[in-house]
Amino acid sequence: EPKSTWYFAEGFTGGNPSIAFETFILIGNDADTPAQVTATYYLDAGTPITKTYTVGKKSRFNIWTDAERDGEDGPLLLPGVSFSVKLESTIPIVAERAVYWGTPSATDPTRPVFPWKEGHAVAGIEAPQTTWAFAEGRQGGDPSGATFDSFFLLVNPNASPIQVRATFATEDGRGVVVTVPVAANTRTNIWPVVQGGTADPDYALLNGRRFAAFLESVGDSPLPFVAERAMYWNDFTGGHANGGTPWTGAITAPANKPVAVSLTNMAPTSGRLS
Repeated sequence: EPKSTWYFAEGFTGGNPSIAFETFILIGNDADTPAQVTATYYLDAGTPITKTYTVGKKSRFNIWTDAERDGEDGPLLLPGVSFSVKLESTIPIVAERAVYWGTPSATDPTRPVFPWKEGHAVAGIEAPQTTWAFAEGRQGGDPSGATFDSFFLLVNPNASPIQVRATFATEDGRGVVVTVPVAANTRTNIWPVVQGGTADPDYALLNGRRFAAFLESVGDSPLPFVAERAMYWNDFTGGHANGGTPWTGAITAPANKPVAVSLTNMAPTSGRLS
């Protein structure tokens, strides 16, 4: 049903020499009166950005975030950034988010040229929760030669920082537990891959594995947050995204971590076929 508030944890207006993204926030208003919709854009750091839009009666509306400006002729509102968004409307509305990507323009690496390669879309999330669950997740390569990247997007819409404990459960009953801070009124991204030693080294144990993920706000007084998962494969040849499932059950820490196995020697090195 329509709601007066919707959340989206994922959004990106940036790019690099190989891939560029476009993000659209779609709003439907079936009422007989216009809706005043205020979007609050949460960034990785800094103060959230707000802008109010008028959605006519019995109509739909599109926020092309890559082209949004601060004022009619002002600078870009979200130039090449990752963001989350909260929509607050004066009357109930329905909302979705669509993301498309493709080869960057030669003149602007943040804009993909037509035809776009792929895209994904999700419905809005109704409200923050203290715990989210995701059944799908995969990181690294598999025996077919395909490669996967799973991103877990978190937004903390509270005035206080939170700690989010992420439990990754692998198919062999093992798993990895990491804790990620999310500052007040900001968003962050969990990408379970070790980059330059800056991420938790346990992420390396998830490489080449499939897993479920359970994300929970922890501490003396856990505060709710919003989470999504975006998954891409083969250097962004394809991708999909999904909002989390609110979770009410207990989350059991894995008894053991996945085992990192490397082959160092084999004997004998040859033998008869028989």
